[in-house]
Amino acid sequence: MKTYLEILRVPGVARVVASQLLARFPFGMLTIAYLVFVEQNYHSYAIAGLALGASSLGQAVSGPFTSRLLGRFGIRWVISTTVIVVSLTNIAIVLLVPPVWLLLVLALIEGISTPPVQPAVRTIYPKMVPASQLTPLFSLDASAQELIWILGPVIAALLAIQVSPAVAIFAA
Repeated sequence: MKTYLEILRVPGVARVVASQLLARFPFGMLTIAYLVFVEQNYHSYAIAGLALGASSLGQAVSGPFTSRLLGRFGIRWVISTTVIVVSLTNIAIVLLVPPVWLLLVLALIEGISTPPVQPAVRTIYPKMVPASQLTPLFSLDASAQELIWILGPVIAALLAIQVSPAVAIFAA
């Protein structure tokens, strides 16, 4: 614990850890939010599964590509562009409630345009701390990331059930 506190005292580290945690929070929320949204609007868990599968496929396919774009165009451009595309895709899914075929296409685009926050942050960390603190920083990052997978689905489910699935998607 003492090592983590020392790392967080390094200028800029706490800010980057906190901001990347917030930026990655949608990853823990969208699966539940989409599941509830699609089931409510299409009355089918099968369609929800197909949409989530299309999104996952998009993420898997785009991972190496977006990481390469990070090296070519820089973090700010890639993150900004993907955030715009993924946001517009989510808005289209919620507002249009498109036919199933278009839902699957949009889900694929949503997956492809998922912002590569983790690869971007992993390139920044070695520039922020000495080599001796890099492993503990990655451990801190991994531990903090668990908050995404614990709290994200709970928040998404509460929003989807108490307010609406669309609000859960927009909140993510």
